[in-house]
Amino acid sequence: MVKFGRCSKITTSTLNISTCDYYTLNNETFDSSGVYRRTIPNSSGCDSVITLNLIINKKFTLQTKAICEGAFFFAGGANRTLSGTYIDTLQTSSGCDSIVSTNLVVNPNPSPNLGADKDLCENTQLVLTPGSFENYSWQNRSNGNSFTVNGSGVYWVTVTNRANCTATDTFTVKSVLPLPANFLKATDSLCAYESLHITSTKAFSKYQWSDGAKENKIKVEKPGTYSLKVTDANGCVGTDSITILQKQCMLGVYIPTAFTPNMDGKNDFLKAIVFGKVLSFNMQVFNRAGQLIFQTTDPTKHWDGRYKGIDNSIAVYVWQCFYHLEAQQPGFQKRYCNIGALTFLRAEAC
Repeated sequence: MVKFGRCSKITTSTLNISTCDYYTLNNETFDSSGVYRRTIPNSSGCDSVITLNLIINKKFTLQTKAICEGAFFFAGGANRTLSGTYIDTLQTSSGCDSIVSTNLVVNPNPSPNLGADKDLCENTQLVLTPGSFENYSWQNRSNGNSFTVNGSGVYWVTVTNRANCTATDTFTVKSVLPLPANFLKATDSLCAYESLHITSTKAFSKYQWSDGAKENKIKVEKPGTYSLKVTDANGCVGTDSITILQKQCMLGVYIPTAFTPNMDGKNDFLKAIVFGKVLSFNMQVFNRAGQLIFQTTDPTKHWDGRYKGIDNSIAVYVWQCFYHLEAQQPGFQKRYCNIGALTFLRAEAC
């Protein structure tokens, strides 16, 4: 519209509009609430000032909700258990749409782990640690990050993570097991020149002797107290000890003056009987002609009465023995046997 002259009077008006979506005034569209002023030529070609008080009743709400794994939240017209964005269209009291957009976050639950149920060894304790979390609540209402048990029973903890999600784990001590005990003799004894094997009377998974050995037995050569720590199949650890005493024993070399090699199981061989630790040994047997017919440097060897595989007849032989025993009395560290007569007897079959 074209104005042909100055208007003597400007008109004003006010519009109060409440709508759901938008409002159009003089070909201009408004889609949000507010106060708008526009100057419009009227039918007389003069300006008309219009004030528009506009209320848009359509609402849009954006919200973020968090739940824990296993829970649900109603959004998008249903109970939701997965993270995502869900849209709901509702109606206000004025009959307009209200759009609600929900950003749903599903937080994982914590995973406390107290370990597998087990037995507990007597006089021992076990520290339960479920892992690293924000808060802890044990069966006795304590709230430490660990719990010490020393008896049978059921124990549990409820933990809370940073997302305020909770979970519970349970641990059972099924029984209290006795420790290994009484697996060594209380005492034993040995001669000064002997050695002795000490053996555990029971079988175990692990052995640890006081001398560092890790077998089920050790060889000892001196008096004293020896201890053994063992671990059984259940992982229980026990210790026992044995005291080795020194006993008075015969000391010397003894050789019989007669023997009967008829293989009847009695006096069949000529052999030295040695009491003591041998440092050197040499035993020889001669016939009447002075011929050497047997010799050994091993005190455990014997003569069976044969020479070059042939039995000898009944006769008198001569033997001599040179030996040196450890721990002999002073003056007896190196000693020679007197040359003696050996009567050789052979029993005849009936």
